[in-house]
Formats: sequence, structure tokens, C-alpha cells
Amino acid sequence: MPSTSAGPRIVQPPALPPVDTMMYLFDCTMDPGDLALTQAHQAMQIHKFCTVDNCLVRRRARQILVDEGQMVLGPRANPSPATEVRWAP
Repeated sequence: MPSTSAGPRIVQPPALPPVDTMMYLFDCTMDPGDLALTQAHQAMQIHKFCTVDNCLVRRRARQILVDEGQMVLGPRANPSPATEVRWAP
């Protein structure tokens, strides 16, 4: 019969994302590329005062959350083709 020890149980911390991905979450001018859902949520919190018009990180994070069904955009975020401005070449 194997003996069981009542010693402390060691729990591994969750894996951290690669450092280079985390670095890009703070720079509005760099597209961070593919993000996990947790990273997309973090990016939205970090860039809560940014707009998707001027922040590549917030734009990417929002698109990931929308694609995964975690966020639903309102009608103002999705302009209809009739109101969309198109420039003539």
C-alpha cells in the first residue's frame, strides 16, 4: 500500500502569454496580432479610453471579442451601407 504524504500541495500558476504579445498590448500604434480571449479582455480594459479609430490594439481586441460572440456591437458601430461614406477615385 503506497504511503500518502500530507505535505503541502504545489499548484502550478497559469501559463503566462509570451512576453512579446504582452508588450504589444500597451502600444496603440502596433497591431498585437492574434489574441486569446483573456488577452482581448485585458486589452479592452487597458485601452478603455482609446477609440477603435485611433488604437490598433483596441480595434483588434474588439474584433476578436465580436468574432467569439463575447461582444455585440450596437448600430452606431456598424454603419449601414446607405450611410457609409465612399470616396470616388
